[in-house]
Amino acid sequence: MKEASSAAATRSGAPTAATAPVTPGGPSPSQPTSSVPTKAPMNNATFEIHLRVEPGPRLVAVLHNASSAPHAVVADSQLQAAALVLVGPKGAATAFDTRSVEKFDNTVHEYSFTTVAAGADAPLGDVKVQGSGGSAVLQWGPFRFESLPPGSYKAHVVLDSVINDYQDDSHKRVKKVDAWVGKVTSNEVTFQVP
Repeated sequence: MKEASSAAATRSGAPTAATAPVTPGGPSPSQPTSSVPTKAPMNNATFEIHLRVEPGPRLVAVLHNASSAPHAVVADSQLQAAALVLVGPKGAATAFDTRSVEKFDNTVHEYSFTTVAAGADAPLGDVKVQGSGGSAVLQWGPFRFESLPPGSYKAHVVLDSVINDYQDDSHKRVKKVDAWVGKVTSNEVTFQVP
């Protein structure tokens, strides 16, 4: 996949204002209560997000094309981040959107789109909880959760895809014919922060 898909593998969040908080749902360390994803809510959408917990704990999300045709989507966390919703022992966790203090080119190019074949997956997020004992940190794309207290967490991912055009070499806006626009929510997982 292009640059956008490799960036998406390490960065993810939701297309929000630079300082918008992210709430309920998120990853947990070494004791996944539910490593098998629960059924995702009915989305009636072209795409599904499959979220799972691996040892670490590590959260891994993939974007699955559930349709019978290829579709393009911007899954780059700087341009259109999938949001991690995290709820822990003290309620909804709030993340800091690091894009609010970064300088980056937010121009959408044709290569910003990742085309996902029918029935195929594209990486959306992969993160491991760092630390423990009230100082745990989780960096999901541009969203940074800090000082996570130990305990059980629930998490899910939301992608609100609104980008369907790009700027060409002559600086004109071009509609991406196969671009998918819509909102999709993953299944919910549970994990433990030590």
